[in-house]
Amino acid sequence: QTPLHLAAYFNFPWLVELYISQDEFSVDVVREMNDTPLIWASEMGSIECVKKLLDAGANPNKLEYDNWSALHWAARNGHLDVTTLLLDYGARLGQRDSGGHTPLDWAFDREHRDVLGVL
Repeated sequence: QTPLHLAAYFNFPWLVELYISQDEFSVDVVREMNDTPLIWASEMGSIECVKKLLDAGANPNKLEYDNWSALHWAARNGHLDVTTLLLDYGARLGQRDSGGHTPLDWAFDREHRDVLGVL
């Protein structure tokens, strides 16, 4: 993982901003599993980091090796604010992961009713 991945994952928005300012193209950098800092931040519900990454041009529709998107992670983990923000920035609702599941499927499976309401 890159320092930006770690800053996004552990919800250090000031550090995310610093790393982006040093390398504006780092917002969509991928690692071995094809995961981006936005995917890591979305998984953890790091709303401030998600916002900074999206504002810097991070692609909300990048996919991990198993076709999971940032929206899949946000919906699965019940992060309502992150889910809403990703949708506002153009995240695809109908994207299917390698198992054929959409973000809506994951929110339903995990009984995140508030997330279901925005999906």
